[in-house]
Amino acid sequence: MLGLVLVALIASVIPTSGSMAGTGSLAAAADGFSDVPASHEFYDEITWLAQTGITTGYPDGTFRPAAPITRQAMAAFFHRLEGEPVPPVGGWPDPGFSDVPASHEFYEEIAWLAQTGITTGYPDGT
Repeated sequence: MLGLVLVALIASVIPTSGSMAGTGSLAAAADGFSDVPASHEFYDEITWLAQTGITTGYPDGTFRPAAPITRQAMAAFFHRLEGEPVPPVGGWPDPGFSDVPASHEFYEEIAWLAQTGITTGYPDGT
């Protein structure tokens, strides 16, 4: 449930007009997630996240609203929210986390979070 609350919080503090707003209708975007009916408590927020490209859901067409949100997924959400910033020449500096090798699926997003100071990781270097 905490994951859904975070999703709702993100959607509630982001402007719904201007460059971050989507261009389609909420109903059209939600149709992409087979597990988010219009009656879902966070239907509008989840739809907005999909409409703006902050979330893409899972390859099987689900959003899995009850699933926990991982730190790496939040890194991807924030990175997309910021417009997927272009890395500096040579790429993002190594974030210095022992559990985030350059081959990590979300390396760029995590490295960007570390570069901006949004995350500092844990004291053990992970």
